[in-house]
Amino acid sequence: MTFMGGIWRFGLCALMCVSVAGGVAAQDADSLAGRIAKIMARPEFKYTSFGIEFYSLDRHQRVYALEEGKLFTPGSTTKLLTEGTALALLGADYRFHTRVYRTGPIDADGTLKGDLILVASGDPNLSGRIQPDGKMGYTNEDHSYAGSPDTKAVPGDPLMVIREMVAQVA
Repeated sequence: MTFMGGIWRFGLCALMCVSVAGGVAAQDADSLAGRIAKIMARPEFKYTSFGIEFYSLDRHQRVYALEEGKLFTPGSTTKLLTEGTALALLGADYRFHTRVYRTGPIDADGTLKGDLILVASGDPNLSGRIQPDGKMGYTNEDHSYAGSPDTKAVPGDPLMVIREMVAQVA
């Protein structure tokens, strides 16, 4: 089986559109539909909408579908394609470079007579997710779901990387 159509999580929609294509609710708990319904019913997905389609490459047919015809705003799952493509094209050792330029001279006391220009290049380190040990921080609940009280941000200073860059420029 392959993953087609994605699991998209976004928005205010209350969960549980479970009576689709054969009736998920009527399936027993051990069936694919039953196992998917059990996952979708978890509390952390209460602000989630699901659109799922599994397709068998061996049998050339759809194995399971839920809200397959509904349009969704692409969510975090879309990043998998982006990151996989970046790894394939750039390699695991690639490093982004965020450049800072000045538009004027620096006088004798070190004051810039002009502007600083930050040229972004897609550097994911500008996300503020770098932890004190240098690793990227991650929490599974760092997304904002329309002001949900359950929304949690990644801990730490979201401007830490920018502050470090400012210190380097100074």
